[in-house]
Amino acid sequence: MSDPILIFFAVNPPLSYIWLTKSFVKKGYKVKIIDVKRKEEAWRLKEIMDEVEYLWKSTFDLEKTDLEGYDIIFDCAAQPDRPLGDASPFYTFYNNLLGPLT
Repeated sequence: MSDPILIFFAVNPPLSYIWLTKSFVKKGYKVKIIDVKRKEEAWRLKEIMDEVEYLWKSTFDLEKTDLEGYDIIFDCAAQPDRPLGDASPFYTFYNNLLGPLT
């Protein structure tokens, strides 16, 4: 089996992130997805949901044990609303950069 991969998702991940995740699963990687969206709402991942570990949690609430055992981490979580980024740059900075670092 290949190295375990951990992927953080944004609330509405672009199709490229979904494609990336499906590609890793098809190649035999152990994939864990962490998202603020409930598992039942992640309909784009329905076809592989039984093959991944899914954790409903914000990056702000992660604990060390949530990350243990993973060799590769893709942080795809971000506040993707550019107009909100213009209106509230602090919120965007805090959400996109400081959240994963805390």
